[in-house]
Amino acid sequence: MTIKCINISDFGKLSGLKIIPSSSFNIIYAPNESGKTTLLEFIKFIFYGLRQKKPKNDLSVKEKYMPWNGMPMCGSIEFESHGKNYIIYRSEGSKSGTKILDVKNADTGEKYSGIDNPGEYFFSVDEKVFSDTFFARDYSALFDPDDSISSAVYGKNEKDSSYSRVRHSIEDEILNLTSSKRGSSDFSLITKEMVRLKEEKLILDKEIETIDVHLSELRNERDYLESQKEHYINEYNAIKNYQSKAKMLEISELREKELENLNNLNTQFNKIKDEKSSHQKETGLLFYKYSYVIFGILIVSLIALYFGVMQKSEEYILCSLVLFVLCFVFVFAKIKKNIKVNNELTNAVSLQIELCKKRICEYENEITQEELNGDNAHNYMSQSDETNVFTNKEINGIINKIQKCEIDVSVKKSQIQSLCEKKNEMISQRDFCHKKINESDLKLGKLKQKQDVYNTALFILDSAFSRLKDCYAPLISEKSFEIFKRVCKKGYDSLVADDSFEISLNHGNELKSVKRFSRSTKDAAGLSLRMAICDSISKENPLPMFFDDVLSSFDDERCFDMMECMRNVSEERQIFLCTCRLREIKVYEDNVDVEVIRF
Repeated sequence: MTIKCINISDFGKLSGLKIIPSSSFNIIYAPNESGKTTLLEFIKFIFYGLRQKKPKNDLSVKEKYMPWNGMPMCGSIEFESHGKNYIIYRSEGSKSGTKILDVKNADTGEKYSGIDNPGEYFFSVDEKVFSDTFFARDYSALFDPDDSISSAVYGKNEKDSSYSRVRHSIEDEILNLTSSKRGSSDFSLITKEMVRLKEEKLILDKEIETIDVHLSELRNERDYLESQKEHYINEYNAIKNYQSKAKMLEISELREKELENLNNLNTQFNKIKDEKSSHQKETGLLFYKYSYVIFGILIVSLIALYFGVMQKSEEYILCSLVLFVLCFVFVFAKIKKNIKVNNELTNAVSLQIELCKKRICEYENEITQEELNGDNAHNYMSQSDETNVFTNKEINGIINKIQKCEIDVSVKKSQIQSLCEKKNEMISQRDFCHKKINESDLKLGKLKQKQDVYNTALFILDSAFSRLKDCYAPLISEKSFEIFKRVCKKGYDSLVADDSFEISLNHGNELKSVKRFSRSTKDAAGLSLRMAICDSISKENPLPMFFDDVLSSFDDERCFDMMECMRNVSEERQIFLCTCRLREIKVYEDNVDVEVIRF
């Protein structure tokens, strides 16, 4: 790959600058503050655009290289790659939405669409690898390598076989499973769902616990109200019992009245009995009187009969017989009438006597029962400390309390039932959450198995890559030492770069870190390693290398030797060496193979 023309319209302090470099070694000379570094940043801007990440304690690339004349950043580069000529034009203003990128064929004018990052498209390396390997400054001869550089060095550039791309592909799959930043990943979605379900289950557990506490309080209140209700009912029954006992006490008064009525009946009974006895006496006297009359009539009749017989007079006999018969009939009729009247009177008196006896028995039974109840009432009242007189108002108050307790108990029961239903519903929801959590656990288990497979594949890939580096690192070290020993000719037996590109030098049969040597030696080792790495990364399509004032620490001899190494490398790839010192120009001022560019 060869840059044919650099056309800077506006970029930083540079404006209207056009450079046509050679295809081999180019030395760009300019005093300090002339824009050499700006030129190199412009090349990266055309191929990769502006880096979005802002360095600490420094301006961003956009802030630093925004044109001083207020115009948008813009310019183009014409280059050759794989036998074709291309032109890339890029423009970017200070405001967002003012970006322009145009890639076309320089020979036919055909525009290419879908190329958002020309650097990665044409170079097959990302901006970081391009900046850290193909760009070197005086303060970065020893770069800080990372996995991307290792991948670029040890992996192939083909897309499907690159270690970095394969590793990134596996890592992307792992991230798709596990990364919380990728909200659409299955692992992330299931984890979020599990967190949500566990939080919901925890909330439900707390709510169920709260409901249980509330239910316990309501049940205690219900039991208390029922005990109060029972107390009021007992009090009400006691009042009713008192009232009943009071009514029993009223029986004593009724008993006295009944006793008085009984006494009156007894008096009446005795009076009737006396009347019956007197009537019986009168009947006896009357009988005696009638007996005397009959006896007198009988004697008179007998005397008349006697005289009639004696005188043999039929009139006397007949008269005496008639008189006897009449007297007998009269007396008999009178006696029969008196007996009938007496019997009727006796029966009436007997009936009254029976009624009186019956009423007397009834009163006696009632009095006996009332006396018994009265005695019980007296006994109950005598056991009481004091006699309470309850009014209807007090009874109604207790009844109202009982009714209020019943209403409150009913309300509490309703609340308890409602809370129980709510609790059952929450238990169902909690069971559902628990079921979903178990299902999510199973899904996570499967995803973790998948993740383990990816991790195993990644481990195998890293192990293979590590073995590759173990085999390939000595080749990089050997190639670096070939360049290094041309510059630092004495006292060094070998240069060793480990898999993280930390450099050590074998000096005096002792391997020492390059950091223990002079700055010139460190820069020479770093540049040697960088050129070896670039040769390993881009063999089929050699990319240009850019050096920005990297020879400032070298003496004249080492400076010449390093420039010779660069010139040798330029036979295979384009080299740009920026410098502000005349000695670098004087070395090749008469060499036609070296292009010296001044601005």
